[in-house]
Amino acid sequence: MNNNPNNLSDNSVINGASNVNNNPINGPVPGVTPNPNPTVGVPNPTPSTDNQVMLGGSSAPQPTPQPSPVQQPVNPTPVVSPTEAPQAFTNPQTINPVGGQTQGVPGATPNPNPSPAQPQTVAPAFESSSQIGTTPPISLEPDKKPKKKMNGTVFALIVIVALAAVGFGTFYVLRYTDLLKKKPNISILTNPVIVSLGEELPEDIEVYASVNGTAVSNCTKDVSKVNPAEVGVYEYTIKCGTTEKKGSITIVDNTELAIEVQTIYKIKGETVEAKDFVKNANNNVTYEFTDQTAVDNALAGDIGTYNFKIKGTDTKSNKTAEVDVKLVILQYAIKGYLICESNTQNIPNSAGEMIVNDRFAIADDTTTNTNNIYNNLAFETYTFKFSDETEYKTYVDTYNNEGKIIINDITGDTTFDDANKTITITKELDNNTIKGEYGEENLKSYGSIKDYFEKTKGYTCTYEKNE
Repeated sequence: MNNNPNNLSDNSVINGASNVNNNPINGPVPGVTPNPNPTVGVPNPTPSTDNQVMLGGSSAPQPTPQPSPVQQPVNPTPVVSPTEAPQAFTNPQTINPVGGQTQGVPGATPNPNPSPAQPQTVAPAFESSSQIGTTPPISLEPDKKPKKKMNGTVFALIVIVALAAVGFGTFYVLRYTDLLKKKPNISILTNPVIVSLGEELPEDIEVYASVNGTAVSNCTKDVSKVNPAEVGVYEYTIKCGTTEKKGSITIVDNTELAIEVQTIYKIKGETVEAKDFVKNANNNVTYEFTDQTAVDNALAGDIGTYNFKIKGTDTKSNKTAEVDVKLVILQYAIKGYLICESNTQNIPNSAGEMIVNDRFAIADDTTTNTNNIYNNLAFETYTFKFSDETEYKTYVDTYNNEGKIIINDITGDTTFDDANKTITITKELDNNTIKGEYGEENLKSYGSIKDYFEKTKGYTCTYEKNE
C-alpha cells in the first residue's frame, strides 16, 4: 500500500470505502448507501464528502460506492490531508444490532441481507464535522461527589467540645503533673567560717555558703548550735527550698592574752610571787617571772623601786603574754593608810563631780621604836561621778580603744563602775614633789599629816588598817 497521501489513486480510495461499508465488524458507515449489485473490477466513483472525512482523507466529492467481492476484513487506512498532522484513529463504538437491524445511527441504510452470524458495527454520531477523526478527552480522575454542608449547630458543638477538652487537659497538666514544674537544680557549697571569741556571728548568708540555682534571698541559715562566747567548733545549716547543706564554724580567741597588773610593796627580806602582781588573776593562766634571779636580788638588796617582767600562759589557747611590773622595796612594813578625802568638787567643762583623797602609808620604825611614822609612800585617787550617761560612755569607749583616759588632766590606773557611772583614777605620788608642796615637817607622822589636811585643806581623814 502506498503510504503517501498525495499519491493515493482512485482505486485505493474506492477500495477503502468499499471495505468499510462491507466490513462485518465495523458495519456500514453513516451517509454511505451500499450498492446491492456490486460490479467487480469496475472503477468506483469518487467517494462522498462524508466518507472522505470519516476515513481521514480530503474533502473531495465521493461517488456512490459499488459492491466489491467478499474479502477479508481490512482496517481502513485514514487519508490525511497534506496540511494536517496524522492523528490516531479511534474505532467507532460497537453496537450489537437487534434483529439484524442497525439502530441509532442517523443516515445509515440497513443491510438488506444481514448475516445473523456477524453483528454489524455502527459508527457513532458526531455533533459536527470538525469532531470527526479526533479523540474525545478522557478524565482519569473519579467523579467527585459534592460535599455536604455541615450543620452550624453541630460545628459549634464540636468547637465547644474541643475547647473543653483542651481546657481540661491544661488543668490536669498544671494540677496533677510535674510536666511544667521543672525543679531548679540548686547546689550549696558551704564555707568554713571563723569568728573571734565574743564577736557577733555574721548575718550575710554569702559568708557561710555559695548558692547556685536560686537567689540567696530564698535561703535561710540555722546557727542555733553556735555559742560565740566559748571557743570551739560548731555546726550550722544553710537551707534553700528542700536543699540543705551543713557547714562548720570555729570560734577562736584571736585576742592577745590580757594581763592587768599592779605595783607590789615589800620590805627587805620578804618574798613575792609573780601572781601577786596580777589583778583579777585567771585560774586558766599560769604566771612566772622572766628573770627570777633579778627578783631575788631586789628583795635582798636596798630599799627602792625595781622593774621586772612576768609571763602569762593560757592553758586552753596556749597564748602567752609578757607585761612589765613594779616592785617597791620599803624600809618598814606598812601598818595601814591614813586617807584624807576632800569635799565634792565640780569637774571643769563637765556636768560631773569629783572627790579627791590622798593615801599615806603608815609604819612603825623598829630601829628607833618610833610608831606611826610616814613610810615614804603616798597615792592620790580621783573619783569622777557622771550624771550624763553619754559622757560616761564616751570615756569608757576611749579607754577601751586607747587603753587610757585623761580627765581634768589626771591620768593613771583606771577602774569603772557602770552601775553608778563612776570612774576612779589612781596615781602614785612622788615624795620629793609632795614634800615640796605640803612641807616636809607636815609629812613626818600620822598626826602631822592628819592635822595639815583637816585644818589647812578642809579634808576629812580616816585610818584604814592594812590587812
